[in-house]
Amino acid sequence: MSRTQWDEGLHVVNAKDAPEAVVVSSQRLPEPVSTATSTSYPQYSPLVQPYSSGEQEQEQRGHFLPQSGASSPDLEKSAPKRRICGLRRPTFFLTVALLAVIVIAAVGGGVGGSLAVKNAKSSSASSPSSPASTTVSDQLTSTTPPSSTTTSSSTTTASIITVPTVGVLAFDCAAVASSGKQIITMGSLTYGFSVGCNQDFTGNGIDLAGTIAYSFEDCLRSCAQTNRITKNDTCVGVSFNGDLPLFMEKYYGNCFLKKYLTRPKSDSRPLAAVASLVSSPLTG
Repeated sequence: MSRTQWDEGLHVVNAKDAPEAVVVSSQRLPEPVSTATSTSYPQYSPLVQPYSSGEQEQEQRGHFLPQSGASSPDLEKSAPKRRICGLRRPTFFLTVALLAVIVIAAVGGGVGGSLAVKNAKSSSASSPSSPASTTVSDQLTSTTPPSSTTTSSSTTTASIITVPTVGVLAFDCAAVASSGKQIITMGSLTYGFSVGCNQDFTGNGIDLAGTIAYSFEDCLRSCAQTNRITKNDTCVGVSFNGDLPLFMEKYYGNCFLKKYLTRPKSDSRPLAAVASLVSSPLTG
């Protein structure tokens, strides 16, 4: 026959399909439970052992129950992970801990700095006055200035001079003129001047510059220095007067460098003198 038939627990098949009968369980399978919808089940293969009663009941219900302890990968993937402020929970708690450490460090640094400043102010306020201030005060109120000062190495001693600002300079023009040509030396450069007493060089635009000189030699040196810097005989002579109060009030200087020379004019004012450049590195 062409269909498989079940009879009293014996499974009979066509002789062509199977040469022998397979003894299954002698217990009759339970009747399938009817459902709301009609379900057709496939025919069982004669060579496969049929389901047990429990497995057959699960199949008739349309699903198998998962084994205990088993987890579904699809359910794990689809389950949403809890987040805080859009961050994963470990990331959120780590960020909060880091911010707390930064805040604590900033507060501690501020408190420590303020305490250090307060301690420094307290120590400076409680320290005694420096004895150097008393020494300076004594020096300022002293009426007699020291005659000399010594460097820290105590090897050289330089005299302290006081530059006059008011008064008549000590100047003996006749003695200077009788000594002959006045020589001003600057390194390898030498400048020579001839001197005339109670004279002055005057003319339109004759003055190159005016300055204050506390000696006749300083006035000559100003002329030589100008020529050294310009590398030319720009200054050709000077007019000088030792009466500082008179010349400072009227001319704001007492030494005048000349850019050209005229015939000297007689000057009745005391302490007046002139000098003309007679030799230089350019003229020999």
